Amino acid sequence: VLVYDTSVAERQESAAADVLHRIQAIKGDASLSLEQKVGSLKQIKDPTLSQQVINYIVEIHDDQLLESSKVALQLVVAAMSEKIRPQDLAQVRQSVLSKVPSEFRAPQVIVATEIGRVFILPNLSVDIEETEKNRKQATGSIEPVRLSIAPGETILRDGGIITPVDMEKLEASKLIDRQMQWSAEVLGNIGLSSLFCVGLGIYLIKGHVNTPVTPKRVLLMVVIISTMVFSAKLLLPGRDLLVYLFPFATAPMLIATLWNPFLAVVVSLPLSIMVTYSSTLSPELLTFLSPSPLDPLAKITLYFASSLTGVLMIWQAKKMHQYLAAGVGVGVAGAAIVLVFWLLTPDRYLDRLGWAILGVMSGGFLSAALTVGFVVLLGHIFGITTSFHLMELAHPDHPLLRKLLLESPGTYYHSLIVGNLAEQAADVIGADSLMTRVGAYYHDSGKLLNPGFFIENQRAGENVHDGLDPAISASIIISHVKDGVQLEDQYRLPTRYKILCGSTTARARPYSSIVRPWRTEMMSKPQTLLTRGLLLQARRPP
Repeated sequence: VLVYDTSVAERQESAAADVLHRIQAIKGDASLSLEQKVGSLKQIKDPTLSQQVINYIVEIHDDQLLESSKVALQLVVAAMSEKIRPQDLAQVRQSVLSKVPSEFRAPQVIVATEIGRVFILPNLSVDIEETEKNRKQATGSIEPVRLSIAPGETILRDGGIITPVDMEKLEASKLIDRQMQWSAEVLGNIGLSSLFCVGLGIYLIKGHVNTPVTPKRVLLMVVIISTMVFSAKLLLPGRDLLVYLFPFATAPMLIATLWNPFLAVVVSLPLSIMVTYSSTLSPELLTFLSPSPLDPLAKITLYFASSLTGVLMIWQAKKMHQYLAAGVGVGVAGAAIVLVFWLLTPDRYLDRLGWAILGVMSGGFLSAALTVGFVVLLGHIFGITTSFHLMELAHPDHPLLRKLLLESPGTYYHSLIVGNLAEQAADVIGADSLMTRVGAYYHDSGKLLNPGFFIENQRAGENVHDGLDPAISASIIISHVKDGVQLEDQYRLPTRYKILCGSTTARARPYSSIVRPWRTEMMSKPQTLLTRGLLLQARRPP
């Protein structure tokens, strides 16, 4: 429904007359030079005159400009007296050229038409309320179309195109349910996840996991597993090729890096089953989407093998290229599984094999990239010390290490030597060598407050303790432990490093929990004493 607005014509006619009057005034002003007239014409807005029209205005005679102005205003009045729809505007503006007097020269024609057609606008607008009312009436007057499905009638054939009518037939026949029974599916998923978490909890309690079980770490695992299952449910059903690209190995690799590799291996198999279940079940079709009986087994094997490979390759990864190598390993393992199950499938399509291998290789690199990114992010959020954080702390550019080098160089080099010795000792007993080395770097940071009171920073023959009371000397030496705690808090060193390097006393664990007896039973007594002594060196004042 279109409404004719008479005010549009009046408004445009008035605006056109005003602009034409200003043009004539500028043209007829004898006090203005040619350049000034051109500048004044350029300042006119709504409409902005083109350079060609301005040139013709200053060139033609005043009488010719007056005639052109009258014709321009007549063109606007004549056009706006008709009903103009928005879609007809271009055609109406083009038609004004035929209404210019034939005796006009080219400059007059251009001035009259270019100025006149700008003021021609649509004067018909849509009445939204009335239009919507009419549409509803028209829709309500349509009789419904009824279709019957005879017993035994074939609704769809394999390979056919599904139309909206076919979808209605499937719904009427109760073959699909697009409303999706979310309540039953959600309860089923919650039950399956609960059983998985109960089993995992029993393993954590009874399995003697070396890494401590804290609420933060449990929450971290819940976040990783839930995100993986939810992503699979959201992305994978009905998308066969995306199954191969899906970066499933990210979850086990994150657990291995942020918590414990053994735990990551344990999680991989049940998580593979859950993701396969979530990606295969289609509540809309009330069935499982599986092109062949081997398909669920292939998915579980693919996800588990790729996860196991990724965990094994980043077992003690400390550098970026090791994660890149793990991504390659995940892709190669996935490609091998895909090839094996392709050979077991009766219908073997070479192009599908190529796309599948390309997908798993890309998925391996994607898993490695996501692992690196989320290790940094989740480690920061959950307060977990990662190898990347350790490498940052071990870099000589760290502010506390630079301060130690500049103000207490003897202590700095002493700490480097202790770090190298302790790292070798940690390797022998199976401890975290990188963690040990970084802890040794900072173990004497408290000496920064009084560097001259420690022998490694004194010149030969000079010892300030010779002139001090023994009790005061002992107090100064012992206080470097407390001073180290304050400095390390100031520079935000993780608590785990401070415990390792022995700079904290209130929260420090027993020494037996630092030098873990993982492999000491396999070593001779002298070896055990030696390695413990090397690590103990990082805890003792000079």
